[in-house]
Formats: sequence, C-alpha cells, structure tokens
Amino acid sequence: MLNCNYKGPVVLVEGLDLAGKSTLASFLKKRLAEHYEVVSYSRNAMTEGNDFAAFADKQRKNPDVPLSETCPLFMAAHLYDALQFKSPEPNAVHLQDSSWLRTLAFNRVRDNQAFLPLLERIARVQPKFDLSLYLTASIAVRQNRVVQREGEEASENDHSDYLVYSDPDLFKRNDEMLLLTTQSYCDCVEVIDTSELSQEDVQKAAMSALRKYGIIV
Repeated sequence: MLNCNYKGPVVLVEGLDLAGKSTLASFLKKRLAEHYEVVSYSRNAMTEGNDFAAFADKQRKNPDVPLSETCPLFMAAHLYDALQFKSPEPNAVHLQDSSWLRTLAFNRVRDNQAFLPLLERIARVQPKFDLSLYLTASIAVRQNRVVQREGEEASENDHSDYLVYSDPDLFKRNDEMLLLTTQSYCDCVEVIDTSELSQEDVQKAAMSALRKYGIIV
C-alpha cells in the first residue's frame, strides 16, 4: 500500500473518450476493494452533489452552447471540488474517472486567453493524484469504437466523440495536450495505449502500475 500515514491514495484514470477508461475504472473499483476497506469513486467531478459539474456537462453536450458559457460553469465546478474534496482515510482509496485536467487541456489547445489564466490558477488548488493511468488509442481504433458504440449504446456518443471523424487532427491535438497536462500536474503517470490490447491486457497493465507505485501490494 502507498507509504503514507496521513491519507489514502487518489488514483486517476484519464484520457479522451473511446480509449476504454470507464471499462477500466469499473474493473479497478472491484480490485481496489480487495486491498482497501473503502473505495470511493467519482466521474468527472471529484465530489458528490456537484451541481455545477452536472449542469456544465449537460451544456457541454449541446453544440449550440458557446465556450464562453460552458467554461465559467466548469470553473465553478472545479472550485467546488477544490473546496469540498476530502482526502481518503489511510484505509481508503479514491478512484477518479476523468478530471479537471480535461478542462485545462481543452482550453490550452484553443489558446482561450479569456479563461486560461483563471484555469491555471484554479489548477493549483485542485486535489492531487498519487497515480494517473492515462489511456489512449489510435485515431483509426477510436473511429471503429464510435461506430461500435453507435450500434450498442448510441446515447453514449456526443458531438465531441464524433470529432474523431469530423476533425481527427484536432482530436489528436486534444489527446496530446491532455497527456502533456496530466504529466505536468501528476508526478506518477503511466500511459497505456489500448489500440492493440485486449481488455484483459489493459487490466493487467493497470494492475502492474498500481503495484509499481505502491498503491497495492
């Protein structure tokens, strides 16, 4: 287990959509429960009851809502998390599926100077991650996964997912920036390219990283 006596670890599963994050997070919740008495889990927002985050995500999925409206909502959501998030107890672990890093990276790619200085300041007070598992995949694989999900769970796709078809270059820049941003704010980052890996292989790679950084033994 992580060598610290003041708190339990916070583990992040990050990366753009269509890389297998949610599937891996679901697996890790079960496996971490074998090592910790308490496993808390959040997706996007880091705290329960973050109404700012819920509304921001709803607005984000509407392509007609401009960045000038969604960005302040996400900033409010991240500030709420910074104030409300409590580090896990030593016998507990927090698993986070996606995070505030996405907002920062998204606006860095767009060089959004109207909000970037504020986002950079907010980033300094965000909860820290003891380990970040960054999942990525090739554009071709992600395009195939969009089609597959369209047939299985069409409601899970939104306009940002279809960007991998409509503007693959921008999607790639978003992915690269999110990785760079994750690496700049997290000391321990393991990159897992899921393009040619089976689900079991991805799980093995993640478990290996958890052992490598002392999250589990």
